[in-house]
Amino acid sequence: MSKRETSDFSLASVGALVTGAAGGIGLEVAEALASAGARVACADLTEPAKVPEGGFVIVRDLSSPDAARDCVAVAAEELGGIRVVVNCIGLLVSNRPAQEVELSDLTASFAVNAGAVFLVCQEAARRMIATKSAGAITNITSLAESTALPSQAAYTASKGALASLTRALAIDWARYGIRVNSIAPGPVETPLTQDFYANEQVRQRLLDRIPLGRLGRPSDIANAAIFLSSSASDFITGHTLVVDGGWRAGEPTLSLD
Repeated sequence: MSKRETSDFSLASVGALVTGAAGGIGLEVAEALASAGARVACADLTEPAKVPEGGFVIVRDLSSPDAARDCVAVAAEELGGIRVVVNCIGLLVSNRPAQEVELSDLTASFAVNAGAVFLVCQEAARRMIATKSAGAITNITSLAESTALPSQAAYTASKGALASLTRALAIDWARYGIRVNSIAPGPVETPLTQDFYANEQVRQRLLDRIPLGRLGRPSDIANAAIFLSSSASDFITGHTLVVDGGWRAGEPTLSLD
């Protein structure tokens, strides 16, 4: 099958599915897509605090293969097709050193952070291929995809798997005009993390490590998702866009004087 042009791909009236959209980054992404003119399906375990204008909610446990596939089917039917997917779903297990990690922690992390995301991507891509529609899929990974986090072996491994999976999907689906990318956020302040960042010592250590001197905001990630979902990124696939305030650029507090 010949490759398709995607230069006419815009977000106006496009059907978009956002997973993990009940709050935080996912809800911000859903609202940003709606503001850009997309028609948005918001999927999560629970209903979001608010629904973007013109959007609707799909409540599903996406760790279940049947539920993940059904979620995409419902979104496609309601939206008249899907051309944008942003997977913000994720699971963070409790901190514990690697020698104490249970296999169940690893299994649960992979089931959500890699498995559920894969099933949503796969079902959406099948529909895009069947309708010969170009599309953009963006998966939210983490700095942990390439930089190990202490006491988070299961989470780190699952996010690394998702980053590799994203590249593999980009290669397999490029011929159909389907771009697959990921966003690797640094520390982002959300309702789920605000208690953790309320610890002044933890907060200051993070701020000292971020060259731009602040924690990330959900809007920072949403802006990146809009870019990767739109025609502005037509020639980008298999890429990880790092949004971390410069964390991975180097060590800002290291003095060589």
